[in-house]
Amino acid sequence: MNLVWLPQTEYGGTHEPSLGLAQDRGTLVEKLLVGNIQGLYPKTNQSKLPFLSELAREEDFMFIALTETHLSEGVKEAEICIPNYTSFRTDRKYRTHGGTIIFLRDDIALNAKTLLSYSDGQVELQAIYIQARNMVLINCYRPPRCCPKNFSSAMEALRHLRDSLSIPTPDIILTGDFNFPFLKWPEGILTGSTLADKCQAESLLEIANSTFLIQVITEPTRGKKILDLLFTNNCDAVNNISAEKTIFSDHNLLRIHTNYQKSTLPPEVTSPAEKNPFSSLNFFSSQVNWELINAQLRGTDWEAVLHDGDPEDMLNSLLTTILRACEGNVPLKKRQASRKSHIPKERKILMKRRAKLTQRILKTSNDKQKSSLQAKVSAVENKIKESHEKQRAWEENQAVENIKVNPKFFFKYCKKFSKTQVRVGPLQAENGEMSKNPQETCHILSQQYTKVLSKPKTTKIVRDPSKFFEDHSQHHHNLSNITFTTADLQKAISELKMNSAAGPDGVPSILLLKCKEALATPLYKIWRCSLDTGIIPTIHRISEESDALQLQANIQEIFKWAESNNMKFNEEKFELLRLGPNTELKDSTNIYTGGQQEISASHVVKCLGVHMNDDATFQQHIKETASKARRMVGWVHRTFKSREQEVMLTLWKALVQPVLDYCSQLWSPHKKGDIQELEFESRFPEISFYGPLWPAPYPWPRRYGADAVVVDENCAFAL
Repeated sequence: MNLVWLPQTEYGGTHEPSLGLAQDRGTLVEKLLVGNIQGLYPKTNQSKLPFLSELAREEDFMFIALTETHLSEGVKEAEICIPNYTSFRTDRKYRTHGGTIIFLRDDIALNAKTLLSYSDGQVELQAIYIQARNMVLINCYRPPRCCPKNFSSAMEALRHLRDSLSIPTPDIILTGDFNFPFLKWPEGILTGSTLADKCQAESLLEIANSTFLIQVITEPTRGKKILDLLFTNNCDAVNNISAEKTIFSDHNLLRIHTNYQKSTLPPEVTSPAEKNPFSSLNFFSSQVNWELINAQLRGTDWEAVLHDGDPEDMLNSLLTTILRACEGNVPLKKRQASRKSHIPKERKILMKRRAKLTQRILKTSNDKQKSSLQAKVSAVENKIKESHEKQRAWEENQAVENIKVNPKFFFKYCKKFSKTQVRVGPLQAENGEMSKNPQETCHILSQQYTKVLSKPKTTKIVRDPSKFFEDHSQHHHNLSNITFTTADLQKAISELKMNSAAGPDGVPSILLLKCKEALATPLYKIWRCSLDTGIIPTIHRISEESDALQLQANIQEIFKWAESNNMKFNEEKFELLRLGPNTELKDSTNIYTGGQQEISASHVVKCLGVHMNDDATFQQHIKETASKARRMVGWVHRTFKSREQEVMLTLWKALVQPVLDYCSQLWSPHKKGDIQELEFESRFPEISFYGPLWPAPYPWPRRYGADAVVVDENCAFAL
């Protein structure tokens, strides 16, 4: 590969090397990964993403740019998540396959923003500005036999992006699978091709030349053809490029070593240990000795332990006694390893072996030896694939086995593929420095929220609580006492669910349920003392605010209420929905906010999660509900290989049925087409259990009128 020094440009003179380029050989430099993945998350091969995740952990790429991802809007972000990376995706519209995605490392993605996201059903194009590198990253996918009109529209969007770039021009990387096998590189010469393909290639080369982009890929990326390209206007930043064959795609993955100096953030400070000592114990383990715990609690002299009359000290003594009874009888939770060491030892060895074989392929020039080494790489990758599949199957089986015993464990596995873990930070302080320290992050957020708080009115500040809450009523029927017994406490505890979250004191619900008889006496003493003295333990103080005035229908009254309570409405978020057939009245009247700003009418308004149209129907909500349920069904089929009845019914009741049931009494459909569409989603368990060739052993729901509910001995469906 030849390094090319770019000529003088019209934007900013000679293109100087970026400030981020490494000048010292000992400096760590950034690496990139580019390629056509041919389905990032296919149902038949779910080991591609774990392979890329572990590769990213080992290599720490600055970004991973992939094409032909085959994703749709129904695929959740959590399903394609790579730890410590932020994804930017452009899915193909109107058709399947296609699509592009860029994974940016979190420290680089912090100030990144999307400049362009384009899809016309054939060509996908996305552009991201990376502020940390002053770089514009463009990823494109053009399918074979692309319609000239579609590619021309995509190139026009790229020209608009080019013209909008600031001066001096930032570093530009344009990569992707363009499917121009007739282009000869590095010369960029057009060889034999159809007229339509030739015109499209010329359009791409015209943009590259006008932006002074040099194509640097000179090795075949699929077979003997160069289909995946990488253009850049700063060739000094590119150090080395290697094309690696892989079993996960028929395209080679391009590993690019750059001269960009690796950015460093201050080391991440781990959060302080949790103050709740019960959180480190595994109360759902089969090794918990509940008999011994109950025996120790029953044998405790509560009169001596709770001799102090202060509820605060009594509660602390109770928690200490419970914790002492649990020590040695409840096993500790297994500590999760850090993300960097999460790769199993067996796969780590395979990954290192693959890296060594790849290096040997790059160094040798003997074709026979290359072929032999490539066969070994494929064998290693097959072992990696099998390892991922076994781990995924084992994790799913563990989750399925715990559906009844520990539902929280099962749904934790579900959330792993349905919701991304949101992390706060790093955040930028007022001095411009980035911080990942938890304490500093909390301080930055606190300052930000404090800025938008209104100042309390001096007349509303309560300075003497006892005087403020003094009873001035003349009647003598005040509630002065509440009577209850230990049996009442046991009955209240029995209503708890075993997997309910712990309260402010941290005592798990399962512990209260298993030891309710032994704990009823000390709990009664603490409650009785707290009611008699009026002292509430600090950790049990929960403040709830309720409006003192009822909002009136008149908008002016609402603003008066807000002003008297030191509040302010955001007038830009007001929405107006006009109902009724009187169009003359609608056209001749206007509604204004308290600040005399006109409220524009909307065709659809969303309130409490339900869309209502201006013709008093719920047509849009019905369509969105059916679409949401369909996407959830697709997620279940992609995530779980098991088709056992218990698994499918549990997922149906927990994930799909709530979508269809939410406010269904309000928007219940009456049109036959809407009813049939929703009924199709309700047949998800039938299709999942038995498939099209197996008859269902009992009847499934059929709609008879607007309010029909079909109940079966195994499950209930309410549409």
